[in-house]
Amino acid sequence: RIRFAGRLPRDARVKLLVQNAAIGDPGEFENVAPEHLEHALAVNVVAPMHLTQLFLPALKIRGKTEVQPGRILHLGTSVAHRPQRGTLTYGVTKMAFHRLYQQINTEQLDGVVCGSLSPGIVMTEGVSDHVSKARALALPHVRFFDDAFANNRTTPIDKLMLFVEHLLAMDKDEFTSREWRCSEWAAHNDSVEADRSKSKAEEKHGKIGKQ
Repeated sequence: RIRFAGRLPRDARVKLLVQNAAIGDPGEFENVAPEHLEHALAVNVVAPMHLTQLFLPALKIRGKTEVQPGRILHLGTSVAHRPQRGTLTYGVTKMAFHRLYQQINTEQLDGVVCGSLSPGIVMTEGVSDHVSKARALALPHVRFFDDAFANNRTTPIDKLMLFVEHLLAMDKDEFTSREWRCSEWAAHNDSVEADRSKSKAEEKHGKIGKQ
């Protein structure tokens, strides 16, 4: 982490620090190794805290034409708030990660704020690995993934990037006010688009009727 942050040129400005890396294998409570939980805490909580400390000087730098400093964005998960059998390691450490987002905003770090985003299911190697391991253990939350896959309720990367742009356009109070869910934003956009299409169709029908 120190080497990574040290690669920044002196006086470089960081506009956005995304905290996304996370680990945590599924497993029955009785079989969770304390060493794995400790490792997950190190990756999912200690590392983001340390990276925030290391990048804070660069985040605080304001551009010549920009009033606001850089921002931090945490990628959270609904499992942190909705305990499920077999998700102790990932869920508990991600709940601590959510608490870190809240703490950063409480610290008043010279205007540097942290937002939290729940992206939904994004098809990555990590997700595939988690589902495979959970399926081997016959854990019940595999049904949630199977249902999402079957009904195309995953989050495409391009849609997620649009959502990130939407969040970054918010003022800092709105940005930090809650953990934002990509699925809610997408559903709202789909509803707005459907209303527009309906209005255009009705307008077109009205013009045809007058002819």
